[in-house]
Amino acid sequence: MGASGWEYVTAYEGSVETSLEALHRRVFDEYYGHDDTYGCLDDLWADEEFMGEEGTHSILDVQRVVHSTAAPKPLNVED
Repeated sequence: MGASGWEYVTAYEGSVETSLEALHRRVFDEYYGHDDTYGCLDDLWADEEFMGEEGTHSILDVQRVVHSTAAPKPLNVED
């Protein structure tokens, strides 16, 4: 099974969620803004076959932020 590594640095936009949304817009435009495959990020995320099997190997694979003060538990999907 393959893996990919990636790292992003972005400006803080008032909340972690808003910052992630802004980064998503930038990266989506960079990766998919030049073709007609996906009209918007929601279209990309709706492609369950692509997202489930391949994904973008980018921050676009991270769809949400989960707030927690507890350390994650190994192999716990909710974490």
